[in-house]
Amino acid sequence: MKLAATILMLMAVSVPAAAVGPNFIKNGDFENGPGENNRGWLGWHTAILGCMPRIVDTDEEGKHTFNYICSCGHNFGTVKPEAGVMCPDCRRFSIGEETGTWYDNNHEIVTLGPGKSGYGVKMLLSKEVGNNQGTRCVSDLYRVSANWPYRFSLDARAAKGASLMAWVEGYREVELKPWEHEEEDDEDDDIYEKEEAEAAADEAVKEARKEEKTAAMGTKIEKCYRKQIAIGSPDSWKHYEVTFIPPPRYQIGWILVKLYAFVPTETAPFPSEAYFDNVEVRPLSPREAQGWIAKQKPKKDKRFR
Repeated sequence: MKLAATILMLMAVSVPAAAVGPNFIKNGDFENGPGENNRGWLGWHTAILGCMPRIVDTDEEGKHTFNYICSCGHNFGTVKPEAGVMCPDCRRFSIGEETGTWYDNNHEIVTLGPGKSGYGVKMLLSKEVGNNQGTRCVSDLYRVSANWPYRFSLDARAAKGASLMAWVEGYREVELKPWEHEEEDDEDDDIYEKEEAEAAADEAVKEARKEEKTAAMGTKIEKCYRKQIAIGSPDSWKHYEVTFIPPPRYQIGWILVKLYAFVPTETAPFPSEAYFDNVEVRPLSPREAQGWIAKQKPKKDKRFR
């Protein structure tokens, strides 16, 4: 934690006052009310995009070309939709996971209901959904600063056997890489001798493939960190919070919040219910940050440093 403490002292001097304190999560209290459609509300999404890689072509050598196809049929091409992308056809929100058709009807069972005060998220889980994929509600994606501690908090309650979880996911920017399926196989020239014409043709094909790959390269954001609150099944409203700072090796640049509920037993009195309210992710003030860092014990496992 020495590195984190040093970074914090430097940032405490340089971070503008406007960066301290406010909740990053828009409409975290859900008091903005229902949106214009049934796919979410201001700052939140209940219509979840389901995308899976499908073989769309196979060449003469048996090499496959994969495209990511939304369950509505929209083709995203060879690059998996990153978190925060919205399908241009069905307008569902990508959580950066391959979920197929699991959440196609998620927006029909995640609504606004009675919160701790005013509105809150209500999830109504049937046995078919509760004992399998569960339900989700996902926030917008927000830009944040790395090397700073944040406090994640919310209120939640459950009914009729539902079990609740919530987490903040951190993302970073990475360079896109070509599909491994499309990389050329090295051939042993001692075994496979070719005529000059065939070799020239093969070289032309390789160059064309390299150009296609280079054109497809770019950057994307990928999930690299997660801080979770295992809420469980509180039968009345309870407050939960956790303070975190991603390890230096996981430099985040964006965050989003996921609210999740499932039913761990098959004998629950379905439909089960889950409720969330007052979701916040806020940066600690410099004084709070220094005090929190001072209380942290060094991590023994290098993976978390």
